[in-house]
Amino acid sequence: SKPAVVFLDFDRTLATTKSGASPLVGSHAVDPDLAAVCAEHRNVRIVTRSSRKEDIEAFLAAKDVPVLGVHSLRRDGRRSKAEVIAEELGALGGAHGLFVDDDIRELTEPGLAGLVEEGRLQRLLFVRAGGKE
Repeated sequence: SKPAVVFLDFDRTLATTKSGASPLVGSHAVDPDLAAVCAEHRNVRIVTRSSRKEDIEAFLAAKDVPVLGVHSLRRDGRRSKAEVIAEELGALGGAHGLFVDDDIRELTEPGLAGLVEEGRLQRLLFVRAGGKE
């Protein structure tokens, strides 16, 4: 069954940006497959360590990539992506979600273990096609 919510990392996952750089500077692209997921799924949330929330929102709007929200850990005073994911899934009751990130450390964060064990969170390690950027 389709996940109730999809959590997407931004830098080097949905977009070609790196290390919290603004997506509005330079020529950045979105991954076409993940952009298609955003278009098809009504509850996609960006979970990022970048503080450039407004730039990310403007960039995605310009690229016609609809998302329900951009969660900036730095801006929201969050310690981890796991914290945001647990809270959002908690608000959806018994629903399950999908978390896509290019960093294995984010996907294996201890705060996610309970959700994974309960079968409420699937994780996907994203590897950009082509490799070199």
